[in-house]
Amino acid sequence: MAVSHLIDHLLEGPSVAAAIESLERQSVAVLDLPLSARAAIASAAVARHAGPVLIVVSRGGRAETLATAIAEYLPSRSVLTWPAPDALPFEQLPFDLEAATERASLLDRLSRANQSPRQLVVLTSVHGLLQIVMSAADLQSATRVHRVGDRVSQDDVLHWAMDHGFEAVPLVSEPGHIARRGSILDLFPPGADEPVRIDFFGDEIDAIRPFDPHTQRSRHRFQEIRILPPVELPLTRLSEAAGQLATLDLKGLRAEVKAEWSRTVDAMAAGRTPASLDLFAPYLVGTPCSLMDYVDDQILVILDEPAAIDLVASQLERQAVELRDAFVANGELPPGLRSPIAPWSRVRHALSERRTLSLGAPPEGEPVEIAEIGLTEAPRFAGRLDDAVQAVRERLSQGWRISIATDQVDRLTELFEERDIFPRRDLRRDADSGPSPLPVGTLEIRASDLDSGWASTEIRLLLLADLELFGFRKQTRRAHRRLHAEAAPLAASLSPGDHAVHVDYGVGIFRGLVRLEAGGVEREYLHVDYAKGDRLYVPVDQTDRVARYSGGGIDPTLTRLGTGEWQQTRRRVRRAVREMAFELIQLYASRETTRAQPYGPESVWDHELASSFPYVETPDQHTAIESVSRDLQSSEPMDRLIVGDVGFGKTEVALRAAFRAVNDGRQVAVLVPTTVLALQHFTTFSQRLAAFPVRVEMLSRLRSKSEQRDVLRGLADGTVDIVIGTHRLVQRDVQFKNMGLVVIDEEQRFGVRQKEFLKRLRTEVDVLTMSATPIPRTLHMALAGIRDISMIDTAPQARLPIRTFVTPVQDQLIREVILRE
Repeated sequence: MAVSHLIDHLLEGPSVAAAIESLERQSVAVLDLPLSARAAIASAAVARHAGPVLIVVSRGGRAETLATAIAEYLPSRSVLTWPAPDALPFEQLPFDLEAATERASLLDRLSRANQSPRQLVVLTSVHGLLQIVMSAADLQSATRVHRVGDRVSQDDVLHWAMDHGFEAVPLVSEPGHIARRGSILDLFPPGADEPVRIDFFGDEIDAIRPFDPHTQRSRHRFQEIRILPPVELPLTRLSEAAGQLATLDLKGLRAEVKAEWSRTVDAMAAGRTPASLDLFAPYLVGTPCSLMDYVDDQILVILDEPAAIDLVASQLERQAVELRDAFVANGELPPGLRSPIAPWSRVRHALSERRTLSLGAPPEGEPVEIAEIGLTEAPRFAGRLDDAVQAVRERLSQGWRISIATDQVDRLTELFEERDIFPRRDLRRDADSGPSPLPVGTLEIRASDLDSGWASTEIRLLLLADLELFGFRKQTRRAHRRLHAEAAPLAASLSPGDHAVHVDYGVGIFRGLVRLEAGGVEREYLHVDYAKGDRLYVPVDQTDRVARYSGGGIDPTLTRLGTGEWQQTRRRVRRAVREMAFELIQLYASRETTRAQPYGPESVWDHELASSFPYVETPDQHTAIESVSRDLQSSEPMDRLIVGDVGFGKTEVALRAAFRAVNDGRQVAVLVPTTVLALQHFTTFSQRLAAFPVRVEMLSRLRSKSEQRDVLRGLADGTVDIVIGTHRLVQRDVQFKNMGLVVIDEEQRFGVRQKEFLKRLRTEVDVLTMSATPIPRTLHMALAGIRDISMIDTAPQARLPIRTFVTPVQDQLIREVILRE
């Protein structure tokens, strides 16, 4: 929900108003401005400026954060972020069509910004600002407009689209796609809300219709369609670029690199787009152009920390030179390649010629007016909501206006009303005019994506967000997916000195790999020492019979070879496994026949917690949450397995279930394999449940003895609602007053007895198991129907794709990976 009225109030302050008014005459620098208040000041400058605005930040993540905040402050503006390239300069990564279409669309909007009914605000990182793009003249000449009745052949449109970078696909679903089906041509122009279907009758356009990419059904008709090229570079000059590249000296290239380079140049000469398009950008344009070539003199430029921008730009140029020299030295690139980024000196000069608002110390040597604005960081309460209520009460009595931007509107409203502070509920005058002004001495609470607040003593206005109230902010950065590793060979997974178990000979100590000659043939063996100085040499082709010792605790006793000791041990284990299997059969049979007290329906607090989730639920995640909810409302105890990759949202499913249990008066145990994971879950649960009367504790070796005793007393008397712990949770001194739910994370890393111990406490306890790689026993029980299973296969929105490269070990590659971080 918009908070544009806060910008109106901010502009009422004399210091802010004076600084913004000065921008009409000259550049201005605002000093000593906290990070949390920069989006507000930038929004105030945008609100008073009539034309387009360019905001430059040092890094891409900062651009996304600022864009989100400015869109909240000024919802009527069109706020866009320039997608900076993934590749470092001279790094050869596959071409990203999706990002290219976004850039082409944004260039077109910038070139026509003064014709747009909505003010355009573009945010870019330094890397994006230095990216080489086609000139505005090239963009205009590469853009086509087709109307119904135009005399043009389908082949002509198709060939133009392919020459300019459209990708031929069977079914059009993304910008930059094109498909031919008889007399119909489907294509998705960059910047369009939906794809269009062009129906030809001979060499004449008979109809143009938009269509739904999901259902492929067309709707009403258009009279004309404007088609932009899907790439920000002029691909019609590929053959010219190939001619220039053919003159480079390839003598220093490795043989395989030289062959691949020649194939790439030949493909470009034939008009085919190379995979690493960014590398050849300077050969496709004349004079390198950048975003600055698309803005006129009337644009307002906002620099977020100019010193950091200058530093990152200088580092990027230096990095480009270093990477080029390293690639040339390794025989991966020919010498003399032009830089794929625009010169920072040229871009910086273009910036200096525009009116600039510097949020931080201005660039050296530039004439600017220095402004002091009395904005400070908002006070932080880190989940101490009673302190927050008291602070709000005091400021309201002093005539402050206070706005709380949060995901938990109803819960916080209830909290303040319980203490006789009644927030304003009439948040809008009507749908178009935005929120009404905030009277002096008034508190309002509204749903908002703002991640942090600020305070102005000059106009007595305070903005609080979830960061100040609960100690955490919305996570807007993209999640990174952990790569799945192939199972390592046994010799690589064992280190000399590790305990190993041979299926026929028992427990020994692995000493390493040795080469021995037997029967005149030299072979490689695993050397394993046993008790009494015995040795065993296992051929490497029989390593499937050797495994790493996986038992916990003290070191195992070594087996003596040549005795029946190991066979006796195997018989004892086999007997114990049969007994345990019988216990498990009895346990699960009892759970099937037990009738537990079902949970009540979801409460308002459950909906509040769901609405505070800082991400958009994926379809699979939503299905899993719904399945768990149905299980909890059933009279049969829940026993569900949640399978999903790391970062796919399993923890949120468990957190929702735990909150349901606490709301129903039951306690929750979350069992994790490591203290690090326990601390991570403890932090997540504490932050997400900070607005609710839920006591979350942790039980692990990170807690002192006295703290552990306090947690144990809380579990026994029911004052601890959720406990997160390691193996410490399954010890005999842990007693629950009313345990209702057990959550087991990474269950494959626990022993069977550890997991079943908690289940035996009460046969009606609900069990939720989470794993990215479930053990065969658990997976078999789920597939056999003994346990329910939910699969979370959908990746979160905006998740970065996995790109796997198999290369020789290279120091330069390791350095390059570190630089990308």
